[in-house]
Amino acid sequence: MALVVETGAGISGAESYATVAAIDAFWGNRQHTEFYTAWDAASAEAKEGAAREASGYLDALLSTSYRGRRKGWLQGLEWPRSEARDDDGFDLPALPPQLIRATCELAARAVTGPLSQDAEVSGGIKRTRLKVDVYEEETEYAGTARQEAKHGSVLESLAPILTGTQPGARQTWAWR
Repeated sequence: MALVVETGAGISGAESYATVAAIDAFWGNRQHTEFYTAWDAASAEAKEGAAREASGYLDALLSTSYRGRRKGWLQGLEWPRSEARDDDGFDLPALPPQLIRATCELAARAVTGPLSQDAEVSGGIKRTRLKVDVYEEETEYAGTARQEAKHGSVLESLAPILTGTQPGARQTWAWR
């Protein structure tokens, strides 16, 4: 099935903020990285699936932190938005370049594995310790737990289109 790409018009059924060609060009300029190698070797179907996953991941993670409001109910993704303004009060574009770039960045990571995974915890809490005189909390788990991937450098580039980045505004997101 062909990838339906958002253009900034609020396309019903849109699945990605970036075309496969745009992602190809993005990684074509970064051939020194392992992500380029993975992206370049992927099939057309895998690339389309990764573009869908990257856009879906961004919306699932950040939709409540995007500036403004969705323009329409039927649009497939969270952008375009109305009332979305930058720190200086200028309207943000219907499809911000930061969002396209983040989709490109994350698509190559999605080719190699899921961007978000269900936590697998084997075993329960082995020990909990709480010291009150000097606040200290420690939790040790039995077994292993898979750590969720954090794409901080990619996600930080989205700060201009997220709420909480305006001077004096309450920050609604945080990088860990």
